[in-house]
Amino acid sequence: MSKKAAENEEKRINNTLSEWTVEKFLDMRKEVLDRQKDLEKSNMEMVEKLRLYDEKIEKLEKELQPKLNETDKTLKPEISSEMEENNDSAVTTDPVDSTQDFQENDEEMMSTSGKYFVLKHTFNNVSSFKDGTYYFSEKEEHFGFPWRICVIRCDGFLGLYLCHLLLENTEKKWEIEVDYEMKIMSPSSREKKEKSGGKGCFVFKMKVKKMTGIYKENLRSFNKTMEEYSDVVLIVNDQKFYVLKLYIATHSPYFKNLFSGISNETENTEIKLYGIDADDFQKYLEVIYGEQAIDEFTVEAILMVADKYDTPVVIEKCENFLKEKSEKTLKKKLELSNRYNLVAFTENKEMMSTSGKHFVLKHTFNKVSSFEDEKLYRSEEEEHFGVPWRIIVRRHDGFLGLHLCHLLLENTEKKWEIEVEYEMKIVSPSSGEKKEKSKGKICKVFKSDATFTASGYPQFIEWDELEKDFVVDDCFCAEIAVKVKKMTGIYKENMRIFNKTMEECSDVVLIVNDQKFYVLKSFLSTHSPYFKTLFMRKLNEANKIEIKLSGIDADDFQKYLEVLYGEQAIDEFTVEGILMVADKYDTRVVIEKCKNFLQYESEKTLKKKLELSTRYNLAALMKECLEEIESVSDIKSLIPGDVHDLNPSIMAELFQKSLSLHNSN
Repeated sequence: MSKKAAENEEKRINNTLSEWTVEKFLDMRKEVLDRQKDLEKSNMEMVEKLRLYDEKIEKLEKELQPKLNETDKTLKPEISSEMEENNDSAVTTDPVDSTQDFQENDEEMMSTSGKYFVLKHTFNNVSSFKDGTYYFSEKEEHFGFPWRICVIRCDGFLGLYLCHLLLENTEKKWEIEVDYEMKIMSPSSREKKEKSGGKGCFVFKMKVKKMTGIYKENLRSFNKTMEEYSDVVLIVNDQKFYVLKLYIATHSPYFKNLFSGISNETENTEIKLYGIDADDFQKYLEVIYGEQAIDEFTVEAILMVADKYDTPVVIEKCENFLKEKSEKTLKKKLELSNRYNLVAFTENKEMMSTSGKHFVLKHTFNKVSSFEDEKLYRSEEEEHFGVPWRIIVRRHDGFLGLHLCHLLLENTEKKWEIEVEYEMKIVSPSSGEKKEKSKGKICKVFKSDATFTASGYPQFIEWDELEKDFVVDDCFCAEIAVKVKKMTGIYKENMRIFNKTMEECSDVVLIVNDQKFYVLKSFLSTHSPYFKTLFMRKLNEANKIEIKLSGIDADDFQKYLEVLYGEQAIDEFTVEGILMVADKYDTRVVIEKCKNFLQYESEKTLKKKLELSTRYNLAALMKECLEEIESVSDIKSLIPGDVHDLNPSIMAELFQKSLSLHNSN
């Protein structure tokens, strides 16, 4: 073969190989595209099948519901009753079958992703229940709604009711559809049938199926007017939301997976969502789209939807609202942080500082016209957190001086210090329009080696202004709101050590006001649900962790730990501070020990015991205090400077006492 012929043959072979390579590449490309189409078709078929199943289930539910309702009517008599509260608001009960067997497992009744909660309350002194009188549990807020349990003894039966506390007959129409299950159980830890010593425990298991008309007006529209700006329609309870797949998928892995099998079709795809309310989903979308839709009513439901659809940006916004703006109770915040794993929120010291050592001194000064210049006039002594306090006023150079005074001994061998922040005001005692004059907050540190025991304003108000605007019937009211920021050296010597010498026997360090406490997580978690939640994600960490606690004193926490570890640390000085810490951290064993001390050992005044029993819900102590009232003077000693500060239930009991004392005379 000639050289030229060889070159032509090589060129032919190369061209053939090139054509073959291109052909093979095109075949492979066609195969990949075919597989992708098959995959998309398969995904679409799966989505369509799921949609058809959902529609079939919904259709079956609609077909069966009338039959079930008819069966329910034939099997159960309707029980409908109305009851009047003290404020004349009517509450209507729903039909209930009292013979129904209760399920032991809450999850059988409630889905884990819906609006559900449990109301539980122990009613005390059941043997003293009067016929025809309503008894109420404390108010609890769930999903923006206040709820409570109501019971009544009537004609040999106990009536049990679920109450909401929303206003009736308002201009705005609202509706709540609920499923609930009620039961009565013995509070005893032993056999259920055992008598419980005058107590009864009542439980409501609630599932809110639908809520409408509760929230404020919508901040953004997702209705049909947004159709041209959307590529998918999400349907919740027959309400359509027109949104962009890409935007929603960017914020939620759940929706990213849901939309992955849906191609970019010309017409909007419709997808039904279950287990949520349309109003809640509306607010959830508003937050995703940048609106300020989170408030006290919406935050819990938005958090629930955001958790269901795994939307971190919305969860974080709800968490920030709860930390920085919400006025919900500490108990409610901890409940939400536990349910939705808001660990950073649980540890946030701003939230934890909402409870602390605070009290208000109030006194009405009489015979003001006879006040002598330079003479001191004092209120009665009041003890708070182991320290006696009183208000002092003085007329001086045409002014009224107002002072906060403690009654601790000065210049003692033991060094002590109390740092307080207080605010003073003068109030007219008139039952009409109240006038008041106040000054800004003052910070003061009282010390054992200080010369003066009082702090305040020598010229709080001009005497002429006082007489003109604030003196009524020759008297005026003085009020000082006090927050104890720090106390040291007041209590007796420590009974147990929690410092660095205990490091080997501990696995966590709790820091209070820069003082470190070395303790065991498992021991604290056993006694306190609060610490159980706090430590939940830290139990398996190899390195010792440090956690700051705020809103309490190191001395009080020391005594709280001592009681928890079995020491006899409760006395007249420590009991209130220990009780405050135990209530803050939900430690029943410590609360019970404080209650027993107040009930059987303490020599505190009847007024102080009643105050603590009301603040910390110590029912047995409250009952004993009321039973100790034997005269009208006893009743007068319990009345605070402002009668409106008295707990309504206590006020009713005192009124009953006064009537019985009057009739006996």
